[in-house]
Amino acid sequence: MLNDVKIIDPEYIRPVKYNFIDKFLLNLIADERDLPFVHLILKISLTLIPLAVILYFPIKPIIWW
Repeated sequence: MLNDVKIIDPEYIRPVKYNFIDKFLLNLIADERDLPFVHLILKISLTLIPLAVILYFPIKPIIWW
């Protein structure tokens, strides 16, 4: 029963046309299949870095932080 489980990685689907950001990022990476990972890293960085900076501001703490 346990041997019947198959894990299948998602396949990369190449877009018909790249936008400006994708074209810039493709110049920085070696393989275009890494583009979704680069987008994920950018989203994480743009979320966590500002939140980490906010923690050091001497203002009244709010519960949703």
